[in-house]
Amino acid sequence: AVYCTSKKGRHLITVGGYRFSRHRSTGLKTRWHCSTDQPKGCKAELYTVDNTIVKINNNHNHHPKYFRHQTYLDAVFSTSKKGGQIIMYGGYRFCRERSKGMKTRWRCSTDQPKGCKAAICTIDNTIVKINNNHNHSPR
Repeated sequence: AVYCTSKKGRHLITVGGYRFSRHRSTGLKTRWHCSTDQPKGCKAELYTVDNTIVKINNNHNHHPKYFRHQTYLDAVFSTSKKGGQIIMYGGYRFCRERSKGMKTRWRCSTDQPKGCKAAICTIDNTIVKINNNHNHSPR
């Protein structure tokens, strides 16, 4: 499960490519409804207690829309010579471009003057999306 905040500031949880939005909270207990495709009337929901999922009805009436969780085993989080955080992936180096909350965007820094658009998105240091289309070769 990945906890995040929407562009409008709503609290969200993504599980298996399905996004759930907070419906109601009482104390430490929160009920979440599937918000991936609300117009279809999806009844999937989950419950958390103190931000830990304790119950889930994962029976959706639609396919997932959001990122599919993939494992990037060959991605390595490291430190640059200047002490900054970097990610090495496929022979390319990515440096931190910007962060907001737990979400960070990393851009290719292997050959920056060529205007490479390759990027990695992480949430809480977990890679959730990679655009690995480079306009140059790895070094």
